[in-house]
Amino acid sequence: MEKTAKKPDKTAFFLPAFPGTSIEVFSMSDGQPPKLRGYAALYNVFSEDLGGYRTRIAPGAFDRVVPGSDVRLLVNHDSNLLLGRTASGTLSLTLEDKGLYFQGQPPLTDFAAHYVEAIRRGDMSGCSFSCDINTDLDEWDWTGDVPVRTINQITALYDVGPVTVPAFSQTDVAAYALEAARTAFDAAQVALEAARAVEREAEARRARRARALFLSVSLGL
Repeated sequence: MEKTAKKPDKTAFFLPAFPGTSIEVFSMSDGQPPKLRGYAALYNVFSEDLGGYRTRIAPGAFDRVVPGSDVRLLVNHDSNLLLGRTASGTLSLTLEDKGLYFQGQPPLTDFAAHYVEAIRRGDMSGCSFSCDINTDLDEWDWTGDVPVRTINQITALYDVGPVTVPAFSQTDVAAYALEAARTAFDAAQVALEAARAVEREAEARRARRARALFLSVSLGL
């Protein structure tokens, strides 16, 4: 029986902190509450190894979901650590040439002040986001030592924000994506080889008919 990839129960992807993503604290003027800003994702930047493959995000991947009707600014993707929200106007998202840019206004609470200080000190410096991906539009490059997945379309964006450890937190989803893509690639290779075999057989039949016709003409049959 042909082995097929098992789809995980959770469909949301928690994308890692890609190299170059950043978050910082800033204030518009002295005495104003601190704000947060940075890049949650960068285009055409390779992730670290995510368990057998690397990922990059193509320009335009966020076009369907930004600015977003209800995206949250979370710490470590934890809904209990809410620092802002697009629905309340305390988080804004912008698509720039280099990637997904955000600005957030944390609440004036003790817990928010804790994370603002951690970001200010550089204890938290990378960003991540969670989303749904149209995997049918993914492109896979198998030519290198490590397969590369290019994400072309994100269909839902749930949160952005700083992360303590920039790691891919859903290894089952990562494994499923790799296995499903490999299965599809192998099936395509089998189909391609079958098509080539059919073409070779057709070419052989044409050659045999051409030889038979030549002999018939040569012998005057």
